[in-house]
Amino acid sequence: MISSKLFSVNTFNKNSLQKAKDCGFGLEVEEYLMMYNEDEIEEKHEYVPTLMGGFTKFSFHGTIVNRDITEINKISDEELIAIYNKSYEYACLHNISRIVYHANYSVDFETKSSWLNRQTLFWKYFLQDKPPSAKIYIENLIDETPEIMSQLCDDVGDSRFKICLDTGHACCNSSINTTEWIKVLGKRIEHVHLHNNDKLSDRHWSLGKGILDMAEIMRDLLEYTDAHTFVLECDFESSVQWLRQNNILLINE
Repeated sequence: MISSKLFSVNTFNKNSLQKAKDCGFGLEVEEYLMMYNEDEIEEKHEYVPTLMGGFTKFSFHGTIVNRDITEINKISDEELIAIYNKSYEYACLHNISRIVYHANYSVDFETKSSWLNRQTLFWKYFLQDKPPSAKIYIENLIDETPEIMSQLCDDVGDSRFKICLDTGHACCNSSINTTEWIKVLGKRIEHVHLHNNDKLSDRHWSLGKGILDMAEIMRDLLEYTDAHTFVLECDFESSVQWLRQNNILLINE
């Protein structure tokens, strides 16, 4: 069984935040996910601490810039560094050191070798002024295979730079079995986004609904990875119920 202290809920689950706190869960702040104007950012600065109240473990989802991969690939590395650094500043404002960013690789725009070379330089540059306490997690998005993320992590070669495996993205955006993703990425995985779907779309269904055998996936995550945060990106109550029914979740009193 897994201690509830290793699980988190995200801030989209606002109606379940109190129940998550009562279970001993952590919190992933996703309030800065998209691009916002200055007034909207100031508003978030004011109310995000109220969402964080009572939680003791935090992570932060960095800005994803745009949900359209075509538009993302129109942004220069210099512009993206500035956006990601601003996102990092927002996380630091709330005293959060663990930050998730999307990988954004698409075979339609760049070869794997070109992307790897450019992204290796990108993340080494991004990390050069970050403290030892920082932890950056790169999340699979539309990636077809896990190998390119594995190689990127190795090429950056920094203990602050690891992988966030998103089970739902791996399911609906890849023909590779999610268990194979886990085995290939292995100890590089330290952070996990948990949700299920029908392999047709990124539906963020609860853990017990969909084609993924989440009990098997949880066993594999424990066996093959160094994951120490499991974020529920799906319905909280039904997923917690499923975790308890399958003897996976241990609620710490």
